Amino acid sequence: MACAHDELLRALKARIGTAMTLEICSTRSEAWASATFSGSRHSFALALSGPEAAATTARLAARLEVIEFDLPGHLVADIALIQRVDEPDRSAFSIEALTVEDC
Repeated sequence: MACAHDELLRALKARIGTAMTLEICSTRSEAWASATFSGSRHSFALALSGPEAAATTARLAARLEVIEFDLPGHLVADIALIQRVDEPDRSAFSIEALTVEDC
């Protein structure tokens, strides 16, 4: 089974595209379980550089919760852009997600 953390980061990068520079500041994943589900909590601190950085981050934030992520063996149960700081030609943001194993 593929690593949900790596696959989610790959999918986020694909959604952001290659029009500007993406910096991966930090990532973290930890196991999570409830009475009926197993999965992981993920966090990503990212930054975009370029003249459209803030606009690109805004578009991602607006659609993030409705994006269908293709993660083999996993489902994205919850995802949100939780922090964002825009500067001229740079946008730094954090995304948190919960994935569950798709049995």
